[in-house]
Amino acid sequence: MNKSTTLRAEEARRQAQAALLEARQQQAQRLEERAMFFASETRKVFDLRAQRLAKMALGGDVAAVRAVRRKAS
Repeated sequence: MNKSTTLRAEEARRQAQAALLEARQQQAQRLEERAMFFASETRKVFDLRAQRLAKMALGGDVAAVRAVRRKAS
């Protein structure tokens, strides 16, 4: 291979590596965003469950609270 062909091949290789790196960074960012979304949704579910249990306990429905706790275990 002559020098100009080698230089073109090297530049093409660098561009391909840069594109691959960018794609991996974008994928990692999307995965992180999804993980944050699922964590947020999980917290909402636990918060709603805690609120429901607190309301049931304040209402004096202790048997229902125990049943919900046993069911969740």
